[in-house]
Amino acid sequence: MLLMVVHGARSYEDVRTYEGTLYATFREACQARGLIGDDTEWSCLFDDVVTWATAYQLRHLFMSVLLYCDIGNVRALYDTYWRYMANDIVYCICLAMGSSSHAISDVALQSALIKELDHMFSNNGLLIAS
Repeated sequence: MLLMVVHGARSYEDVRTYEGTLYATFREACQARGLIGDDTEWSCLFDDVVTWATAYQLRHLFMSVLLYCDIGNVRALYDTYWRYMANDIVYCICLAMGSSSHAISDVALQSALIKELDHMFSNNGLLIAS
């Protein structure tokens, strides 16, 4: 796409530069030029779904969106909604520890969530990459 709109480029850096800003990736350069969309539609989807879906359903939706849709920034989507996807994991950990008020660190909770997502992906013959 960029090669069709960037005239006179002599390097990859020229292709990734728009209005004086050198973008780290070709995708970011395309987004800056308005050639491709951003992830607004996925944020809107999750904003709506978190109001009624279970954490289990959110994890499956997250996996489906990653597999079948074009996500520009997977990490940003994960960072915004990971707590919703881990809601039931908190409950399970507290239940296993025999305490309903046990404090679980974000690191431990995210580790458990990533483990659960990895299990879901592997059940579908896929690998999750960090």
